[in-house]
Amino acid sequence: MSNLVFFVDDSARDREEVALNLREYADMDTVTVELPGEAIAMLTVDFIARLHAVILDYQLDALDHAINSRPIYAKLLELAPEFAKLRVALRSSNSEEFLRRRFAEVGVPFPPKYLGKGKLMGMIDWLTGLPAEE
Repeated sequence: MSNLVFFVDDSARDREEVALNLREYADMDTVTVELPGEAIAMLTVDFIARLHAVILDYQLDALDHAINSRPIYAKLLELAPEFAKLRVALRSSNSEEFLRRRFAEVGVPFPPKYLGKGKLMGMIDWLTGLPAEE
């Protein structure tokens, strides 16, 4: 089973801490990216096939304006719908209800898992609970 997690977050501190925690507590490696364009550019069928899961921060500050991770999830759905419908989590300090409305506003389905920021063990439990890929 792959143990590679793709983590997209604009916070350098969060990228470092999540990667460290996943390695220490879940024996998982992490590829981290800061910007949505960077993340989308990395998404290929071959890259996705190597992943155990994807964790997306909702709010991503790029240059001088705030954007979000909805386009990244839409690209995952386009390239690997089965993977996207099972192995993607949205991580945020916003409420799940608020984010569900934001996704619905643009017609993008909501990722299968919502992870509140600051709940490390919940994130690890979700990742380690995912079934093994075939």
